[in-house]
Amino acid sequence: MREGSEPEKIGIGELSSEDFQTLREITNIFRNEFQNSVIRPAHRLLGTAPSSFGNAYNSLHKLEGEIQPGTGEHKISSDLVPWLRSVVIHERRRKALEIEQKVSNTSNREVIEALESELSKIAKFTKSDWFLAGPIASVPRLTDCLTISAAESELVRTGQLEIPEREYDEKFGILMASTLFLPDLAAHRAFCEIRRRPVTVAFLDIDLFKDFNTAFGEPRVDRDVLPIFMSELEAHIYWHGYAYKFGGDEYLALMPNQSTDQAVVFLSEFQERLKGVSFFEIDKRITLSIGVVEAGQDCPLTGHEILEHAAFAKNFAKENGRNRIAGFSGTGHTADEPTVLFVP
Repeated sequence: MREGSEPEKIGIGELSSEDFQTLREITNIFRNEFQNSVIRPAHRLLGTAPSSFGNAYNSLHKLEGEIQPGTGEHKISSDLVPWLRSVVIHERRRKALEIEQKVSNTSNREVIEALESELSKIAKFTKSDWFLAGPIASVPRLTDCLTISAAESELVRTGQLEIPEREYDEKFGILMASTLFLPDLAAHRAFCEIRRRPVTVAFLDIDLFKDFNTAFGEPRVDRDVLPIFMSELEAHIYWHGYAYKFGGDEYLALMPNQSTDQAVVFLSEFQERLKGVSFFEIDKRITLSIGVVEAGQDCPLTGHEILEHAAFAKNFAKENGRNRIAGFSGTGHTADEPTVLFVP
């Protein structure tokens, strides 16, 4: 673009008046939250802020100004499209979490469908060509001007970061209780996001577990098999994250600061480790079907949705031969189907 010329315009599709209103509202929400959670804390603690903070705020202000009421094909400046992608991702995650919390308070199907329809107004944008076709804006973080210690203290002060007290599974006392998983995921996403690092979640399922129970009986499996398996899992993930008992044959692993590729290597090492694990007077060995999901800083999924994606990938691994690791391409929030990532 020549100096002084108008920026190139990029089409964002044919929008209804409701679409325009939605985009303006969520841009305003994002801009205000950025001001309250990033710019103002920096000024409160330092008395100033980097120029990148002001530039980001101005870009969001310009974006809001370019989203004008009307219908039909709409275009915005090319340099603002990455910001609009960030706005949509942020609002999709915020709205989904809000709806999840409301849905947990009702079992009325009509109310649930009405609440979920609110999310579709934002989710539809994530399937648009303009959303999928380019980069996402790098939104400034508090750690661009504050130390990790100061940034984390600010997150704690504002209630955005809280690690719950440790609680072990009541039955075995080896792995973390399943009730800790979602709070831990929320906290470690915050830890990792201020460092611009991902979190990866794994859903682990013991293959053909019913065969163990049928052959040896549930009491014996609970006594001689599961405690040994869980101890191996706990030892493997120690200082690399947390492992949780989710069900009789299902387990979760939370791995901060690990990408999908890193998690696959780490989990495949555990699969290999299990080949040498034996049980008292039981000649069967455990294999695992595993589903993984990476949640990076631009992932729009809530904790519940990450768990659902990981379970979906795990089921894909089971349906495609068992004893496999399955996951999604990229960060996993735009892929329709998982793929097998590793076969021992």
